[in-house]
Amino acid sequence: MLKIALKRLVPPAALVIVFCLALLVLKRLEPSLGPEAPAGDVEIALGSMLFLSVAWFVARLAQLAIKHGSALRGYKSPRLYHQLTGAVILLIGVVGVIAFASGGTLPGVLATSSVAIAIIGFALRKAIADIFSGVALGLERPFNIGDWIEAEDGRVGQVLEINWRSTRLQTRNKVHLILPNSRLAEGRIVNFSAPQRYYRTQVRTVLGTEISVARARSLLMGAVLAAPLIRHSPAPDVRVEGFVERGIAYLVRFWISDEANEVDCRDAVLAMIDRQLRIAGIDLPTVQLLAHTGTGPATDERTRTLRTLSEVEPFRYLRARSATRLAEGAMRIIVPRGQGARRVAARPEDYVLLTEGAFGNTDGSEGTKRIFVPGDLLSLPGHDTAWTADPEPVAVADSAVLVLRGEDVEAALLREAEFRRAMQRIVRAAHRGAGQSRRAPAREDGLLLPA
Repeated sequence: MLKIALKRLVPPAALVIVFCLALLVLKRLEPSLGPEAPAGDVEIALGSMLFLSVAWFVARLAQLAIKHGSALRGYKSPRLYHQLTGAVILLIGVVGVIAFASGGTLPGVLATSSVAIAIIGFALRKAIADIFSGVALGLERPFNIGDWIEAEDGRVGQVLEINWRSTRLQTRNKVHLILPNSRLAEGRIVNFSAPQRYYRTQVRTVLGTEISVARARSLLMGAVLAAPLIRHSPAPDVRVEGFVERGIAYLVRFWISDEANEVDCRDAVLAMIDRQLRIAGIDLPTVQLLAHTGTGPATDERTRTLRTLSEVEPFRYLRARSATRLAEGAMRIIVPRGQGARRVAARPEDYVLLTEGAFGNTDGSEGTKRIFVPGDLLSLPGHDTAWTADPEPVAVADSAVLVLRGEDVEAALLREAEFRRAMQRIVRAAHRGAGQSRRAPAREDGLLLPA
């Protein structure tokens, strides 16, 4: 890279050497030339070319110094810096050549051209404003190349280039957005990539007043922990925003690694909130608002359990009779935050389904090993799950589990082929997650052999 940069200095350096040698040769030959020889005109021409060549060399040298100096400090300098530096040095060279060729002084030349400068400046006032705004943005550095920013009018994009007149952004839709430098300099700029590239955002949801704040926190915390793409350090949290017409409004706050992922992160969190509420058997706010037919949300525990099973693999494949038998024998247990998974009161042959909150064998850092979220089986008799994980997963929020009697599940496995195939997929996934063979070991009853 440095060799390529140094090669850019070769052409102006070569011209400087050539014109220096030409002037030396002219000086040596001047005594032998006749009085009518145009030696003075040739000397002025060579001197002017030498002056411009030196200005070109100095401009290239300054541009390389700016480029590599900014690279050493860890950021990419805008092209405007390089172009402006070169233009200023070359302009000084041109003015010097005019003064040298006309035999006048530099102030005299500037004074003579003041009228022309005023006319040109008035005609290009907007472009000049953009140029000086670009210089101001460069000196203040509210953003760098590669940063995600939001302009005054709400348009968001990643900075690709800062040139003479404008700043070029690329939106999330891969569309180039060109904003004049003067508008950026005059308005408010939000930099999502400073002081660090990750930042916090939030989604708002409303739950009914029949759901306590403590339970709502555990529901929403379990949902956000299950969402992909978000950061687990710093940890997400849930805050109560206030009481609204339909219930209580909550803010689910979480951290994302880059502005480019914000839409996908918000989509994942909202999708997990929807899944969490459905597994927990809770009506969504819009359903609550329209539920004026007299049926209302179900309060019967069996009906609530049936709704939960209908949303979860593999139990959603059960027929009505088998699902009803499971629901009648099921037991719902509340697990406080910090309690280990193996302390849940269940028999070794029972199946334990997580319905609210979350379990994790992690300290909250980015090195998360595994998070168990609503819909996961914490206990799968005869196979590796949360019951055998090391270290033991603990509840990272107030959680709830559904204990399904082992004999009811085994009876359903015998009767229903679709449910049995779905359970086999769960078993294979559990063993892949544990780093074991893709093929689940055979059970004595043969029910969980891979299809």
